[in-house]
Amino acid sequence: MRDKIELPKTAPIFPHDLNHTGLSSFNTSGNAGGLKWKFTTGGYVSSSPAIGADGAIYVGSSDDYVYAINPYGSLKWKFATGGPVGSPAIGVDGVIYVGSDDSHLYAINPDGTRKWTFAARGGGVGEPVIGADGVIFVSTRRNFYAVNSNGTGLFGGGVVSVTNGSAVFYIDESPTNLHPSVVVAEQ
Repeated sequence: MRDKIELPKTAPIFPHDLNHTGLSSFNTSGNAGGLKWKFTTGGYVSSSPAIGADGAIYVGSSDDYVYAINPYGSLKWKFATGGPVGSPAIGVDGVIYVGSDDSHLYAINPDGTRKWTFAARGGGVGEPVIGADGVIFVSTRRNFYAVNSNGTGLFGGGVVSVTNGSAVFYIDESPTNLHPSVVVAEQ
């Protein structure tokens, strides 16, 4: 039997509370706030930022670059891809992973150098998600991939399955399937 877990009254959920008001429980009426800094990229930024252990802020831009911005707003480095870039994810080793509309997943070292590139099929690569074991999961407009942290593919394509030991996840996006789906089955 599992222990009961009690969440604090201010447990973070999106957006803020159970009623999704977006309102904070902190009173900020005495602080008007102020702009600390701003950074301009060469295109629009629609990605969510990721923040590294050193405080660097990483964002993807429509100008085909990944930007690393120092905590005080100056450019740390920028990394060129072949297409607009989405939201980055950061591994426990500090490696930054980003998908690009050029159909590639990029692994970028914290100093801005390329670690590796993984070519995917099926259109632009979406935002990566990193599993507890370091495996990077990404999808394209047509396919789903799992990639090791060394850049080698574990699986990918239109029909894939993966197990976590207790369940099998099967994704069917074959051309004959008019309604792509995810099926979860007990082992």
